[in-house]
Amino acid sequence: MDASTNDSETPGRRLERYMKSLFRRDGVKDVTDLAKKAGISRDTPYNWWTGETVPRSGEMVKVARELNVPVDHLWAAYEGRPIAPEISADLLDAIEDRMRRAFREELRAVLDELRGSGPGPEGAP
Repeated sequence: MDASTNDSETPGRRLERYMKSLFRRDGVKDVTDLAKKAGISRDTPYNWWTGETVPRSGEMVKVARELNVPVDHLWAAYEGRPIAPEISADLLDAIEDRMRRAFREELRAVLDELRGSGPGPEGAP
């Protein structure tokens, strides 16, 4: 999600939109459920969203933990910064494997060329 998509939104409304987008994904029914699970007052998120109060770090950490996102994602939404996508360990492993295979194939081709068993440089007789 790009938290900066609507420049006319207040910081609180951007945070509200982002947090609510995470509710169902993480088994949170509503704000009351989130507050109960995070151990914060039910009014706390509403106060952030309406601009009555500014989020405090400790509360944001608790909310982030319950929503299964890095706390920086909540701050990015609040501040209107783009939220960096998370890359899973499985995806990183797959990328690394693909890069290793491509490197080995390229290395073999270069070695074959140097040994004279593969095609020569382009334009060579």
